[in-house]
Amino acid sequence: MCRLLGYAGPEPPDLTHALMRAPNALLMQSRCDKESGKPNNAGWGFGFWDGADPEVIRYPTPPFDDAEFQRCALRTCCRTMAHIRRASTGGIARKNTHPFRFENRLVFAHNGSIDRFETVRSAAVSSLPANLRIRIEGTTDSEWIMYLFLNELYTALITYAMATKA
Repeated sequence: MCRLLGYAGPEPPDLTHALMRAPNALLMQSRCDKESGKPNNAGWGFGFWDGADPEVIRYPTPPFDDAEFQRCALRTCCRTMAHIRRASTGGIARKNTHPFRFENRLVFAHNGSIDRFETVRSAAVSSLPANLRIRIEGTTDSEWIMYLFLNELYTALITYAMATKA
């Protein structure tokens, strides 16, 4: 299962201990997750919000073997998301590495797998409007879930707006 670390607060934190030095730091879990005994070495990513729009950095490399992960871990800002991946659905590739960004406003990462996702993928595809379907780049269940969630959220907001106008 993937691992996440998120922070949102008024002051930029020092996350280097949680990301790199703690006994169960994300860097350590990329080598061997204490809970499962398996590595989370199928890629890593960060979302940083220094302003209104998030910056997303992601690589399909093992965090413990990538100096760029360590440079990102030293960065501080008031809103930060870090993700390390253990590939389950979708191969090891940048397009499958979290976090995913939508319209330079939303950043999404998922921890876990959707059971039997392959059996519902085609139904999921057909339920998405074309303008969302064409944005999907990777083959992970997580990216599909993000777009399904966005579609449901959009539908709910439109329904609410219509109901409050009446």
